[in-house]
Amino acid sequence: MADMQVRFNHKMFMKFYQVEKRAGTSERQLAQQIGISHTQLQNLRKGSEDGKPKKFVNLETARRIESAWGIPKELVFLPEAVDDRSTAA
Repeated sequence: MADMQVRFNHKMFMKFYQVEKRAGTSERQLAQQIGISHTQLQNLRKGSEDGKPKKFVNLETARRIESAWGIPKELVFLPEAVDDRSTAA
């Protein structure tokens, strides 16, 4: 299930990101600690090319970030799995 996507709370993510950055760690170092690419972390921070925050993240990436930053599960990356159907209510 490496392709499974989960809902992403960008505002909450940025709160954790800012705490990690305040520790004096560069974005490249943060990405390395998580085990993802710098570009991937940058995309999570900045959003898509149109400037809109991402709505979904790969489950494996979500778990890596949670583990590296000590984020409680289901706080930033919500358990609502995404498949080929819309999740809009």
